[in-house]
Amino acid sequence: MSVLIISPQAWDAHPVSKHNYALTLAERGVRVLFLDPPTDGIPRTVTPVPDVPGLEVVRGPQVMRGLRYLPRVLRNLIEARWLVDLERRTGERIETVWLFENSRFFDMRFAADRLKIYHQVDLVEDHHPRVAARTADIALCTTDAIAAHLAGEETLVVKVHHGTVLHTDRDLPPEMANAFDPCRRHATLLGNLEMALLDYATLLRMVIAHPDIIFHFMGDAKAQTPLRIACEGCDNVMWWGRVAPHHVPALLKRSDILLLAYRASEYADQLASPHKLMEYLLSGRPIVASWTAEYADKPGLIEMVSSDGDLAALFKQVIDAIDIYDAPDRQTARRTFALDHTYGRQLNRIGEHLRDARLPVPFPISDTGA
Repeated sequence: MSVLIISPQAWDAHPVSKHNYALTLAERGVRVLFLDPPTDGIPRTVTPVPDVPGLEVVRGPQVMRGLRYLPRVLRNLIEARWLVDLERRTGERIETVWLFENSRFFDMRFAADRLKIYHQVDLVEDHHPRVAARTADIALCTTDAIAAHLAGEETLVVKVHHGTVLHTDRDLPPEMANAFDPCRRHATLLGNLEMALLDYATLLRMVIAHPDIIFHFMGDAKAQTPLRIACEGCDNVMWWGRVAPHHVPALLKRSDILLLAYRASEYADQLASPHKLMEYLLSGRPIVASWTAEYADKPGLIEMVSSDGDLAALFKQVIDAIDIYDAPDRQTARRTFALDHTYGRQLNRIGEHLRDARLPVPFPISDTGA
């Protein structure tokens, strides 16, 4: 069994859904070819990933300059030849093409009789999503908003929630562990702190209103980003930069509150289900969030405001009653949800959807869900 994953993010980027599905497939004995975004000026290479048997990264230039301007039939023919050449290089027929983007290879007819899976995990990727869905055998998505966006095509559209990554527990370096003073409360925000969608004005209000709480901002945040400028001079803010994924679980568990702060009134559909929430939920800690539509029918997992609600007021409410929100039964409910959505379990669910649609299942379905 072999699967080609076409990703808009490189293998060496911060791991998200594409990377985690690739790893899970490889763990089940599937040969996975992970196609990076094109890089001009280098020859096409197929490189094994160290310590991950069966997983290889494909790098190289774009298939052809100006390909998207060609007639559909000619474009499909050129992409089909590229695919056959890749099979020749790897010595094995690719049985499944799993497309996670819609700016290249978006007309999946190039893959001919192979199983064609289109998987859209957010609405930001919005070049040719309907073409990709229409020409796939099955279209997967993570939110109702994306499903509605793809509705009307003949292809079956199935919602599959974001997955949870399970990391082996590791001891933190002393400088990391010591940053969480047990005599103080700690609030943590994880992610890309340079995103335009971030509600940095509300975060600043929270930082100023709670000088006794240490705010840990973990993620990319150059000196001139709005959040960094806004919080300049605030003594109760720690800037961590990008944190290694295997350290994140231990750091989240040391926090009292985890934050999700976006401008939801402007970008509600794009913020319906951020991937980081699965890491947050796995920690068990209370989560204070801006409006997050996919959790509206899951009370108790996260505390969130309406799209125009006052996030700073909700933060104060939770911190003032932290013993209630951090109670053992609430922690257990959050962890249970996260553990029911590991990438192994999500892969099983995808397999069941393929089987129900009478499509081939290109990987073993695990009895344990691992």
